[in-house]
Amino acid sequence: MIHIAVCDDDKEMGKCMGNLAEDCCRNLGQICKSRLFTDGNALLYEAEDGAHFDLLLLDIEMPELDGMSLATAIRRFLPEVTVIFVTSYGKYVYEAFKVQPYRYVIKGQIQEMLPEAVGDAVRKILDEEGKFYIAENQWTLEKIYIRNIVYIWHKDKYAYIEKLDGTQTKVRKTLRQVYGELPEGDFVWADRGCIMALAQIERITNEEIFLRNGEKKNFGREKMTEIKGKHPSQACWGGCADSADYG
Repeated sequence: MIHIAVCDDDKEMGKCMGNLAEDCCRNLGQICKSRLFTDGNALLYEAEDGAHFDLLLLDIEMPELDGMSLATAIRRFLPEVTVIFVTSYGKYVYEAFKVQPYRYVIKGQIQEMLPEAVGDAVRKILDEEGKFYIAENQWTLEKIYIRNIVYIWHKDKYAYIEKLDGTQTKVRKTLRQVYGELPEGDFVWADRGCIMALAQIERITNEEIFLRNGEKKNFGREKMTEIKGKHPSQACWGGCADSADYG
């Protein structure tokens, strides 16, 4: 399901945007759910509270919190969200691109421009689905880029996802459940309590694995040899500087 947030202080215009977006999704054979906000702060509060959205349709000129400031603030909580600005004023187009929107739609041409913009955005979102891991808990849902996962470990009833930016996300799942949801071949069992991303391994010696986030791990000689053999670049660790590293 595609989750869309529409924010416009003009309620009728917001309804129009939501209807056009939902019609576009249906035409693509996709299920989507849109939510209408007439206040940018209300939408921001939802994002802060863990609500997930794939696509934002934002008016730019709104009281209190304008669309560009809103998009910037929401990306602290939803860094991968796709943003389309919908406005009556072309004068904001260059300033808006500082926020890196996906598309810019003029309200006077909304019937023609918005369906095309939403259609392209939905196709982009669907194309990227395999690049994300969806971490879903009771009240929150987070899309994590596969390339940002360093390793995953388990304690009690939770799997803890350690990310390249130093943050951590936990999900109430077993490691085996999480492993089954990850792209095949991208991760390896380091031991019974840890799954490691092969792409995040910078170098392996006989004693340690050096990860791209600066951490070092040791899983025993037999397991280290197994991990070396599974890495696509196993023939050239750390620039092939020292053949002793390959044991």
